[in-house]
Formats: sequence, structure tokens, C-alpha cells
Amino acid sequence: MREIPGYFYDEEKKRYFKVENSRTAPATSSWSSDNVKKRRLESQEAAAVLQRLSLDKGRLKRSRLMNDPLIGGIYAREYGRVRRDVQPASYAKGIVEKGMVPLADARWRSSTSIQQLCVIGADTKTGLGVAYATLDELQLFSTYIPRDRNSRVHRQLLANYNTPRGNPYNELAVSQISDIKFHKPSTSVLVSSRAPGREMSLWRFKPIEAPQNSTRTTPEWLLGWGVGDSESPFTNVRIPGHNRKITDYQINVITPGPAASSTVCAIGSNRGILQWDAERDPRWLAPSPNATTYAEIYRDVFAIEFLNEHPSILLAGGRPGHLSIKDIRDRSDDTRDVSERLRAPITHIKSLNEHHVLVSGLKNAMAVYDIRDGTSHRNRNSNNNNSSKTNRHHRTFAHVLPVVAFPEYRNGPHIQIGLDVDRDNGIVAAAHDDGKVAVYSTQTGHRLKSPDVDQIRSHRGVIQSLQFETMPRDSHPTLFVGNGSNLNAYAFGVRSLDDEA
Repeated sequence: MREIPGYFYDEEKKRYFKVENSRTAPATSSWSSDNVKKRRLESQEAAAVLQRLSLDKGRLKRSRLMNDPLIGGIYAREYGRVRRDVQPASYAKGIVEKGMVPLADARWRSSTSIQQLCVIGADTKTGLGVAYATLDELQLFSTYIPRDRNSRVHRQLLANYNTPRGNPYNELAVSQISDIKFHKPSTSVLVSSRAPGREMSLWRFKPIEAPQNSTRTTPEWLLGWGVGDSESPFTNVRIPGHNRKITDYQINVITPGPAASSTVCAIGSNRGILQWDAERDPRWLAPSPNATTYAEIYRDVFAIEFLNEHPSILLAGGRPGHLSIKDIRDRSDDTRDVSERLRAPITHIKSLNEHHVLVSGLKNAMAVYDIRDGTSHRNRNSNNNNSSKTNRHHRTFAHVLPVVAFPEYRNGPHIQIGLDVDRDNGIVAAAHDDGKVAVYSTQTGHRLKSPDVDQIRSHRGVIQSLQFETMPRDSHPTLFVGNGSNLNAYAFGVRSLDDEA
């Protein structure tokens, strides 16, 4: 309200009163001159305090040190606030670009990105890495990965080694390559095909090893030297389906068996799960060969993984969105579901430890689940005899909430998209559907700042292949990203040996 000389406005009574001299006005009256003056001074002081607080708010800023993942985490701990992702955030920030090696030259032009990739760091003699990949799902290529003292990758470094000319090398022609994996116990490379047929096709070969008396600059594996030899190192394994009348059996994904197991690999197909044991032919795990039909959970298995520290426990998922658990020692169709149904088809499963599993899929779905949660029960369907027979050993867990969610993950429609986990450092490298790559913490689900990785851009669609692999003589894994027809490397370290670490 506006001020009128000689009057004051009473907020409670909503009216003006004439100011009276304190000598004649009652001592407790609000219209006495002394009380009016006192209230005016108090109001001015309160306004000054508010103005000072407003100015201080603009002066007080969060220290830049608190934004640093390592130093900020240490200071936060001093104040009693523990950041769970201090180690992952610090590690992600230190990942730098380490060069690249091309997988296509003038002989093989490709307009797509690397579609399947397998990087192997097993050559401890020379320190060379090896990569097997395909650009068109028709030809299997191989290449050496030479590195300098700073772990930088460059093709010209191959001049320091005794390798055959023509790198990269055309190893094998396979129709519709669906996956490439390395079985470390047997030093075998496995290549699967999704070409439909009455039988499924899986290739296995051991890279040719250099002679014992070879020079120090000769790699342990001789890439490309098996092509055209009289004794081919490549073996084709044909796996029959359940029913000869069905002509569309195909392999979608494979995962090598653990070191403590006789399993060569587990196979995820469009009609179930299989196991290939070194002592016998591949066999169907689920559904059993005698099943007259198969449950929905066995349709289009896109992801398969052995549970960490449990070589007999297999995790599988695919188009229906079920995360299933199978004990390969059990000959029955008995499987379990961690959840009744996820909100999207599953594209990747990564075992973080013996209890936690990271699952990603379409519709921006990625989360960590605890497979101990939930209460199991048996599915039965009294109205359908076939369904009852199929599902009588199928156990479904009540709906389980994720332990960790990843709200910033972006993958809408792509089944073939890159993702891998570095368990020791607690990070996930995941390709997004916009051609970028992001790094996340497996402990909190937060997207972590990684300047060099955040700059990755693919101009040929989504990045379909990326992999963490520890190279010879290294203590930390290197992230390999198939961007276009180039294999780019990113690792924790410095850009130059002259930089201060």
C-alpha cells in the first residue's frame, strides 16, 4: 500500500490510522509515533538482510574440484557423502583415443560398419593383437593390431614385425555371419551363420602357429596363411534341427565356454538353446529334442552368457523379452525366468558377478537384475495340452524390479548394436541408436563423462560392434570400436609419453 504522511497502514485491520505522538497515545498502541518508527526500522533491517542473502547466493559457487570424479569423491567422503561411482567415473575420464587400424583397403570397399568383431590379445611374445571381423556378413577378415610403447595403434608399425604382406587378410567365406567368438582353452575361433536351413552351420578353426624357432618379430599366429593350403584349418560343424520339416533353423549368437568347463560354446538360435561339449556333438538344451512344440521363450534367442563363476549356469534372452536361467547339467526342459517379461526384446546379457546380471534391449531398456530375487512357480495351462506339456518344467519368477536402471541409454529399434562390460572397473560401453557411444557405471547407472569416447560419431548408422580386451603386457583393457571399416582403440592412459600422468 502507498504511504500517506502522518498515517500508517495496519495490515491486520486493512485500514489507515493517524500517527499520534507517543506522549499522548497509549504505550501499547500501534499508532504511536515510537512504535511506528520502530516497525519501520525493523522492516528496513529485514529488507537489508534479504538483499545481503540474495547477493551471497550469487557469490557462493560449487568448487570445480567437487566436479572432478576423483578429487570430488575424496572431499565428498570427508563430509560423509560416499559416491558409489568414484572409481568408474575416474577411470572413464582417463580413457583416451589410441589410434586405429583399417579393416578395408582398396581390395574391399564397404559402405557399412564392422558388423561382427572378435579381438584377441594372446600373443605375449610380440605383443601384437589380433582381430577377426566381417564387414558384409559374407567374408571373415583378420588383421594384426600393432602398438607402440604408448599403446597407440597404427598400421605402419607392422613394418617392425615379420608378417606376410596383404594385411588385412581374407580368411573364410561364410554366408550370413552372425557371430565371432574366441574359445581360449582350445585357442579356437568360432564363427556362426544365420543362413536358414534344416541344419545350422558353425565354423571352427585354430590359427596357424609360428614354428618354435621363429624370430622374435614373428607373431605367434600366422594370419591368412591357412587360405589355399592343402590341409585347411577350418572345420564346418552341421547341427540338425528338431524337425526335418522345418527349414529355417539359424544361429543368432554364440558364447564360448568357461575355462573350467568342457563346453566349447553355447548357442542361441531362432528355436532354442544348444550346447556344444568337447566330448560330444552339439545337443539341444531347451527345448528337448523330444518336445512336440516349444515355448515362446525359445523363439529368437539373441543374447546368451554363462553366469560368472558358475560354468554350468547359462543365461539367455531374446525377442519375447524373457531373461531365462538354464542349468546345462539338467537334461530336462527346466528353466527359470528372472522376470515374467521385460518391456522389450533382449539384445545383450552380461554377467557382472555371481548374482547380478546386466540386461539391455530395444526401447531404451538397460538394467541390472539380481537373479536371487523373486519367488518361482510353475506355469500350467489346463486349456491347452501342448502348452501344458511344453511349460510344465518352465518356472517363472514373479516380476523383479531392477537393482540399477540406466535412464540415459538409447536404443530404439536395433538388435545388432554394440555393448560390452569392463567388470573390474565397473563400466559399460554402449552404442546408441544415433551413432554415438556412451560409458555408464554399473553401480549407479549414471552416464559417465569420457571426453574421447563421447566424441565418437558413426556416419554409417549405429555402431554394431565394440569390445573390451586386455592386450598383451597391459594391466587394463582396451576398448575397440568398429566405426565404419576402421577398428578404433581407446584405453586408459595419456595421449603422449611426454604428457604428465
